[in-house]
Amino acid sequence: MCIDTPEGYDNLTEKSREILQLLNLQEMEHFDWFLKADDDTYVIMENMRFILKGLNPERPAYLGYQLEPTCVDSPYKSGGAGYLFSRSGLKRLVE
Repeated sequence: MCIDTPEGYDNLTEKSREILQLLNLQEMEHFDWFLKADDDTYVIMENMRFILKGLNPERPAYLGYQLEPTCVDSPYKSGGAGYLFSRSGLKRLVE
């Protein structure tokens, strides 16, 4: 999977957007959940499976550690801690 966005902190939003769009086009039917995490994020898979087993991937979901707004009007999820989209949530986000 390749994207054309240059590396660098200033391009993180565009890079994430391109990756999510690419996942929507190429991988949507293969997975129920999509995790975005940094390369230094540690995920305890058993805990994640426990949380997700009671959720329906066909219902829009966006899970992660919620930060309080400082310079925006609404709360948002921490990118460094990682976040999850259900299949339906990812589809709704990028379409």
